[in-house]
Amino acid sequence: MKNFIGKVAIFLMLASCEKSTTMKKVIIQDFSKKYTDSLIPDPENKDYFNYKLEAKGSSNDTIKLSISFMNSDNNPDTRDFYFIGDFDETIREDYYGDSNMYVTFDPYKATTGKFELKYSF
Repeated sequence: MKNFIGKVAIFLMLASCEKSTTMKKVIIQDFSKKYTDSLIPDPENKDYFNYKLEAKGSSNDTIKLSISFMNSDNNPDTRDFYFIGDFDETIREDYYGDSNMYVTFDPYKATTGKFELKYSF
């Protein structure tokens, strides 16, 4: 009976997890290059109203985080956020579309540090 209850509990925890295309977590410690990732909306779920980013960490200089809905460096709608020193920030903004969201970590002026990022629709 204990095994059955344990298996059911594990199944419920896994079933309640969001899909990896709509929620991600990354830890960056290599500040020698940019890192780009995307969130892909679930076509069966049209109830997205915002996106959320949680940035936590530290750096020896400025870090740039860019949010865009087109994978292009020249997108005029790109939103840039800057972090320096010790930080623990949450960003929530409206999202009404069904397009992918691109997140780009740019070490910018920082050469060392740790950057933890969680992002989701």
